[in-house]
Amino acid sequence: MKPVRSANRWLLRAPAAPAAGRIRLFCLPHAGSGAAAYLSWAAVLGPQVEVLPLQPPGRENRFNEPPLRDMASFVAEALAAVAPVTDAPYLLYGHSMGAIAAHQLAQGLNRSGLPLPALLVLSGSRAPHLPDPRPLLSSLGDRALVESVQSRYGVHFEPELLDLLHATLPTLRADLLVAESRPFAQQPPLPVPMLVMAGDSDPGVAVEDARQWERHTSANFTLKLFSGTHFFNATQRGAVLRALGEVIAAVRQASA
Repeated sequence: MKPVRSANRWLLRAPAAPAAGRIRLFCLPHAGSGAAAYLSWAAVLGPQVEVLPLQPPGRENRFNEPPLRDMASFVAEALAAVAPVTDAPYLLYGHSMGAIAAHQLAQGLNRSGLPLPALLVLSGSRAPHLPDPRPLLSSLGDRALVESVQSRYGVHFEPELLDLLHATLPTLRADLLVAESRPFAQQPPLPVPMLVMAGDSDPGVAVEDARQWERHTSANFTLKLFSGTHFFNATQRGAVLRALGEVIAAVRQASA
């Protein structure tokens, strides 16, 4: 499915007019990736869910734009994109760096007095108040960065993909800088229900570190574990989408 370009370059498709019973799902990608993969979720989640991927600059259809290099700018631009289309019930979803950005985006929406998401779905991330004890990646040289990403996240880049990977390293490095340089400021818990997804064998996000997201909501909190490591959202895609479908159905029923 090809992305439908919209005037708002952060949105891969223009939102439809709000319809009764339909819910929007805004999706933020992990570091170094694009958001187009989320377009395929629409076929699984069904016509009552409007999947709206958020595309940061520096990748896919925005490859020629310089990537953002700090969380404040990232969230400010995403907030400007989302704010005009919070006129229908919606969820925010993000994986890894996208989870931290989704949480900060929800905080920005709250501070701005805008409608809040019916549910915040945070995947593959430790709670934001917990420091990452591992060495920073964003300042590594290209070869060391590739090797560290492979070993840390359990991914393997085939030799034929290395040229493409090196072409996208500036975006990956900028995204890692966004994720790694975020200063944590104590913020009040959000009055938003929170679903946290975690891989049961993710070497970088211990289950207890994921569970500590609970202190960042004053509403209902659910932790759901999936078999797999950091990218369980890809290896367990079917199970993740079934879980999303279930919570979306519950949100739709509650808002009916």
